[in-house]
Amino acid sequence: AYENCTAFEAGSRFCREMCADGLTTPFPVYGSNNWYYAYGSSSQREIEEDTRIVASLCEGNENRPFMVIDDGWSPNPKNGPWNRGGETFPDMAGLAAFIRAQNVRPGIWVRYIYDENHVCGVPDDWHMAHDASFLDPSRPEVLEYIRETTRRFVRWGYQLIKFDCSTQDILGRRGYKVPYVVAEDGWHFQDRSRTSAEIIVDFYRAVREAAGEETILIGCATIPHLCAGLVHLGRTGADVNGRNWDITRRMGVNTLAFRMLENGSFFAADADCVGITGLFPWRFAGQWLDLLAESGTPMFVSCKPGILDEAQLAQLRRAFARNSVQKDTLIPLDWMENV
Repeated sequence: AYENCTAFEAGSRFCREMCADGLTTPFPVYGSNNWYYAYGSSSQREIEEDTRIVASLCEGNENRPFMVIDDGWSPNPKNGPWNRGGETFPDMAGLAAFIRAQNVRPGIWVRYIYDENHVCGVPDDWHMAHDASFLDPSRPEVLEYIRETTRRFVRWGYQLIKFDCSTQDILGRRGYKVPYVVAEDGWHFQDRSRTSAEIIVDFYRAVREAAGEETILIGCATIPHLCAGLVHLGRTGADVNGRNWDITRRMGVNTLAFRMLENGSFFAADADCVGITGLFPWRFAGQWLDLLAESGTPMFVSCKPGILDEAQLAQLRRAFARNSVQKDTLIPLDWMENV
């Protein structure tokens, strides 16, 4: 059955055979994310301005964009508590309502398991035995805390939840830095009756069940073959960069090429954002923008307000319009030979 197709086509078909129950969304997912120009230094007022900008750039698109509020909204950087906004985000439910009023879909970022300095207010014995900065997802109480956090975001009005960093928070290291071993010797979950895979899948399933049928999930730094069927979008690579083009080329362009074969089977393959900050030339940012727009995969853009000229803004409008339908299919031509 595989004799007369390319390696990329064979890989895509094999992914579909491995995962026949991947989640799909009722519409293509695309839009704005503030991380790669703000890097956590943000405010409710700035998100409102970002929302107005993306609404204007997507005017006329039948499928409306998302405005994803990334890290920086909670009281502590990269950390909770997740039951309220920080000093510059006084009304998270009100912010979601504002975004919806601009005909934009609201999304929110969360790092469920991290609890450095125990700011989340949960009992001490809910934490990992080997590192008290992280919650132990093998405990039923921790899973219920994660469910309630998820349900709160839905009650606030967020239609997309991007949950991040769980692989390194659970296992103690990032996946791309661990070619041979999953975790250091000498530690274990509090529940020793289940495998790591079973515990991690139960964590993903808890988020999925609590989010409900209409909330879209992005698994960021999740394990692809474990989250397949439990998240709608899977971030397939490490972070790109709004300040250094070489990092975006290594992490973004490469993950698009080598992981697009999972798109539409495991999940919608999210190769990360287009960071537009003016800190590297537009000829690079513009190429990455157009490549993602035409890839048939989700595209999020982190654009610092006020730095683009009219021609660049027109290119951004065209990219949003094209990615809003995601009818294209691209394949990498030289992926066997080149990074």
